Amino acid sequence: MSLKDSLSTVPVTIKGPKCQVGILMLSLPDDDRAALEAAIDDPRWTGSSIWDVLRREGHSEITDVSIRRHRRYLCKCR
Repeated sequence: MSLKDSLSTVPVTIKGPKCQVGILMLSLPDDDRAALEAAIDDPRWTGSSIWDVLRREGHSEITDVSIRRHRRYLCKCR
């Protein structure tokens, strides 16, 4: 059996809940989610800028710290 085959048979478990950014993304319409993902992946956007837009749109549960952690793959959902 190849390594690829062996790895494909092992179930992947998600440990713990998603971060606030991941939870928000699940609740957004597809076009808004795509826009937020694009902003998070775009280095021209700062975490504070994304946070400011989210806050103005009524998503006060998100912090700039959670955006930075999500962006750096330091949360449980990425």
